[in-house]
Amino acid sequence: MILIVAWISFAALVSWASHSRGRDRVNWFAFAVVASPLVAGIVLALLPDLNRIELQRRQHEELLAALRSRDGAAPIDLPQIPARSSGTDYFMPVALRWALFVGAVLCLGYIASVVTGGG
Repeated sequence: MILIVAWISFAALVSWASHSRGRDRVNWFAFAVVASPLVAGIVLALLPDLNRIELQRRQHEELLAALRSRDGAAPIDLPQIPARSSGTDYFMPVALRWALFVGAVLCLGYIASVVTGGG
């Protein structure tokens, strides 16, 4: 019982950390419960902070607006940073998603075999 409470508590901690990094709380909580709070925390730490990236994008847009509004200056064609689509963790590569899915399936299979007395 204590193990379950600790598991859920650490999954909630991962969920809170994911929200502070600009990611979806519910998805990361579910991932932490299914895979492991430790694995989810490590994966979350390896991914970029989306809030910081969004702040950099906004600063970049403000700089572009300031440069374009200068009096008598030639038009400047500087590259745009694409806006983040809401609610999507688009920085997680597809290969990493599949690897996490396969790892979660293997972990659940192992847990099921241990619970049923097969291994």
